[in-house]
Amino acid sequence: MKLRRPRQSRPGRIAHYRPGDILVFSGRGGMSSLIQAGTCSCYTHVAVCSTITAESILAANTRRELAGRPSLSPDWLEWQDRLLLLESTTLCAEPCLLQGVPVSGVQAHEITARVCAYDGDVWVLRLREPLSRVESQKLTAVLLDTIGTRYDHRGALLSATIWLKHGIRAARAADRETIYCCESTVDALQKALSASRKYKRREPGSLAPRGVVRWARPLYWPMAQVRWRTR
Repeated sequence: MKLRRPRQSRPGRIAHYRPGDILVFSGRGGMSSLIQAGTCSCYTHVAVCSTITAESILAANTRRELAGRPSLSPDWLEWQDRLLLLESTTLCAEPCLLQGVPVSGVQAHEITARVCAYDGDVWVLRLREPLSRVESQKLTAVLLDTIGTRYDHRGALLSATIWLKHGIRAARAADRETIYCCESTVDALQKALSASRKYKRREPGSLAPRGVVRWARPLYWPMAQVRWRTR
């Protein structure tokens, strides 16, 4: 199946990333092929950039302790405004920077290293209006609370199956024990963005990567490509 791909932007257009940026991936492999076939799209994965600070990790660890969840990085005192990529995936062998071990689920990585190591194409969606300080802090808090949540294979597969996804929204909304990439990204952004921003609210568990790109259109500039597939 030949899938339409976005027009490539010039190399070097994105010099740096910002909180709230969404990275959109087009990978290879069995899961990627299934998502591409089910959604008739080349997009297979999404992730979001967020600024992590010592204070945000300390606050998250307090909430996680009350919830009976494992604490994050024990070296949080050394953290000063690190912009990381937060995503839910099973296909990254590198240790999560906030957990210290490779995981299957929500995790954090250095953005440039993750992009450079990815086997496929990567684009970035940049907010038309940058996040405010309050929005950025809220985004970070929501994402840190999900770190370590197991990957939702069933949700990812069903979201990529167009003819079934409309019938699973109620079940997905009730499931908070697992989470897949689109759910993690859109849920965090919708909770963080101020009420003054104009966009259509969606049930995160009903979206595939293609749906995230469509959802982002009112808020984000057109995609710019930051990595080209290696052959």
